[in-house]
Amino acid sequence: MPLPPGPRWPRPVQTLAFAMRPLAFTRWCLARYGGPFTLRLGRDQDLVFVAEPEHVRVVLSGQDRRLRLDRYVRILEPIVGPRSLQLIEGSKHTHHRRILMAPFRRAKILEYSQDIAEIAARHVARWPAGRPMSTYDAFERISLEVILRILFGLRDPEEVAEARDKNEAVAGVHALLLMFPELQRDLGRWSPWGRFLRARDRLDALLYGHIAQRRAAVTAGEDPADVLGQLILAEDEDGPLSDEDLRDELVTLIGTGHDTTAAGLTWTLGWLIRTPAVHERLMAELDALGPEPSLEALEGAPFLDAVVKEAMRISPVLPGITREVAEPLELGGWTLPVGTQLVAASNLSHHLPQHFADPGAFEPTRFLEGKPPRDVFYPFGGGPRMCFAWAFGVSELKLVLSRVLAAYTFTAPGSNWPRARWRHITVVPADGGLLIPTARRARYVAHHASA
Repeated sequence: MPLPPGPRWPRPVQTLAFAMRPLAFTRWCLARYGGPFTLRLGRDQDLVFVAEPEHVRVVLSGQDRRLRLDRYVRILEPIVGPRSLQLIEGSKHTHHRRILMAPFRRAKILEYSQDIAEIAARHVARWPAGRPMSTYDAFERISLEVILRILFGLRDPEEVAEARDKNEAVAGVHALLLMFPELQRDLGRWSPWGRFLRARDRLDALLYGHIAQRRAAVTAGEDPADVLGQLILAEDEDGPLSDEDLRDELVTLIGTGHDTTAAGLTWTLGWLIRTPAVHERLMAELDALGPEPSLEALEGAPFLDAVVKEAMRISPVLPGITREVAEPLELGGWTLPVGTQLVAASNLSHHLPQHFADPGAFEPTRFLEGKPPRDVFYPFGGGPRMCFAWAFGVSELKLVLSRVLAAYTFTAPGSNWPRARWRHITVVPADGGLLIPTARRARYVAHHASA
């Protein structure tokens, strides 16, 4: 069956363009070919990109039996495991999703907020004034410590460092090893796949150790304050979660719980520093809340909320939601054959001029004027597979951003902003969010001098 139009370049050229310039390349394709359009990647992968609401709705609904989880999700199984919420379907997915949502309801987020604020303030206080820094790297360290604190209650710096190193050794596996099973050969500890398997074994040993300790503590009547303790007490349709269930969900939460937040913070701060009028208005709103506003206070800051949403619109950290065609599917006048990868591209939908005036401009006031349709603005996906912890992520982003902006003024050195690159499954600024913290703000210095 013929597919929608797209570049006629050789597959390696299209693959390289998508790998090197994911946002710019797909936007060029939409302008050149309209939607839907097709990219031919790798050896045999045909991806059909859609941006219009009526097409996006098909992908996000989760109700169409003609669609199933795609290969780009399933290649994560060596990392997250077969029991991960990302990979299971049907009633099992429904029950596990309900279990995982419970530790991230608003009351629990408010409890976690003090830890988030403390971790952020401690890290920010060590940032070097006057020297260029990768804000992505800085935010990644903050967000990983936050998720480790929330999941396991980790506070000891050595335990945090050990968990960070073991997680990075697994999460940093080259994407090619996941995409091509023929490369997954254990030829010893010096081979790429061999190194990955041994790194995964070390991470698993750490996780199963925490699971055993928390299970014993909870059984003895200890308060299950952290997420792991709450999950141990939970039950799905088959009863309590097994150690293997817990392991797979913990790996999923670690991965999805910090990469996306770090990327979102990097884009948000980068856009703010490059849009002085927006930055000035936000600082006026935040300064009125005091030097260390609580999460409840930040939730009542409408311009902050608009800034966060606008950053997620203009630079979505997950630029597409992908499903695989399981039965021939009619879409946009085309019949998509079985095996086609269908991508609801938020990177494209969020820039449609008929829905967002001047889409390339960072203009948060658009979100003060009304709420865009869910099939036009979907930074967290949609339907039954929508990110269940989105409220936690937004709350963390607001808290960390408030501490950063309270502490420093910044300048942006010359760069190729907003050029993007892949970082694991997220899209981040190509320069790593390079900024210079020029000076500590007088209000920050005065507050901490009197503390």
